[in-house]
Amino acid sequence: KQKKLLNKYVFLKKNIKYNKMIKIYKNSDVFTLPATKEPGSISVLESMSFGLPVIVSNNCGTRCYVKKNYTGRIFKDNNLKSLVNEIEFFLKNSQQIRIYRGRSIRLFKKIHTTDIFLENFTHLTKRMFDSY
Repeated sequence: KQKKLLNKYVFLKKNIKYNKMIKIYKNSDVFTLPATKEPGSISVLESMSFGLPVIVSNNCGTRCYVKKNYTGRIFKDNNLKSLVNEIEFFLKNSQQIRIYRGRSIRLFKKIHTTDIFLENFTHLTKRMFDSY
């Protein structure tokens, strides 16, 4: 039963060219990065910028961008049951997708835009040079 449910709603996409990703993000409900020991995936931030809830492992370098149970879900690395549980959370609670979506986009706009990155980088660089 569990496998049928997942096969009906979960699609694996890999090695997709960037110019096709925008359409995929816009047509998706949730973004899942099931990689193990992924040091830093820009796709997590990209998906959040499109308002997607994200699912990442607790060993993923970009898990720090995900507010657990607020903008996304975090599963135990190398634990299929944990990953399936997080995917099923959204399948069984589809209204949560809309809630997480709003949170993801608000958090992205508040913390992760290029303007904010540049502002923080400039501030840190200035502090570094001022200390010399």
